[in-house]
Amino acid sequence: MANEHGKTDELLAGARAVIARGYDCGDTKGGRGVQCDEVGTVDADRERQEADVEAWARGIGAWWDDLLMELEQLYGERIANGSETFVFYRNSQTVIKARDIYGYDSLDEALESIELHNELFPATAMHVVGFGRSDGDFNIVFEQRYVKNARFAMPEKIAEMMKVEFDAVKDEAVLGGNSYENDELRLQDLKPANVLEARDGMLYVIDGDFYKK
Repeated sequence: MANEHGKTDELLAGARAVIARGYDCGDTKGGRGVQCDEVGTVDADRERQEADVEAWARGIGAWWDDLLMELEQLYGERIANGSETFVFYRNSQTVIKARDIYGYDSLDEALESIELHNELFPATAMHVVGFGRSDGDFNIVFEQRYVKNARFAMPEKIAEMMKVEFDAVKDEAVLGGNSYENDELRLQDLKPANVLEARDGMLYVIDGDFYKK
């Protein structure tokens, strides 16, 4: 999938390919300690996916063992953080973010959400640059456009954008009032902190959880 850099996001595509390949269950035990009779359960699939992508990322030099410390050494102190994401200033055009996959059933689901973000919101595409762990949690590291001089968007404007651009309405099944759906997609966690309004009135989605139905 093309991103705002005008090229295929090789690490994102590569990680999904590693997950899709899986491991051989011809023996009584699969790779890295996951029992094959456990495959298909949420915990076993999540463990297997994280282990396989970690091994692959280490092999190509795209893994950080002590993620936050190493990112701070590269980019200085974080400029912001939320419940799942740490943000570092890279330059006047881009930021670096480390986001854990808490809330997703699997790493593949988190990666698919990023792919959907890039398809739906190309102006703030997430260009994956590596993977790592922080306090034991698996993190995806990506570069993203730095939206300057912006403020948090008002909920009413977010709802209007969802309706106009995606014909999506509030998903009443999700608490919080920050989730939307149409016939094909669930667009979740679109709270004001995840949608920025620039000085010209344009809205930029910088985070969220996105699913195909």
